[in-house]
Amino acid sequence: MLPSAPRGLRKLVNGQWAPAAGPFKGTTLLLVHGTFSNNDHFLDEFKATPPGQQFLARAQQHYTQILAFDHSTLAIGPLFNALELARLRAGSTHDVDVVAPSRGGLVTRWWLEALGGGVGQRARAVLVGSPIAGTSLAAGPRIRGGLDLLTNYGTVLE
Repeated sequence: MLPSAPRGLRKLVNGQWAPAAGPFKGTTLLLVHGTFSNNDHFLDEFKATPPGQQFLARAQQHYTQILAFDHSTLAIGPLFNALELARLRAGSTHDVDVVAPSRGGLVTRWWLEALGGGVGQRARAVLVGSPIAGTSLAAGPRIRGGLDLLTNYGTVLE
């Protein structure tokens, strides 16, 4: 059996993720991963290239802490992930800059707009390739065609 993926907030300490508990103060860079991903992958990608390494070094100098929010991407909807993020940050007074690709952008948007994630602090977000308006494959009238397309790909690959 594979170990379960971590859940919750983790903090970058000596180049590795460690458990983190709030409340948080100062300035925070928050990473929120996308579907079929995790924050270990985020960190590995940064460490794999000189520009990524430079980014991490600058971020560690600029921010009080670098946090990563680990969340389930298939079993739980983005709103529930956002509720969990809000709970984990309860009582925090930090300014937050968020980087969130893909589905992480949906979690971030729910957290910031619907749940007031940045109330009382500065909160900025960069959403990269996030399906904010939904995806065409998940649209009701198109779902049958999308499933047919995926079935056809599966048949060809078989």
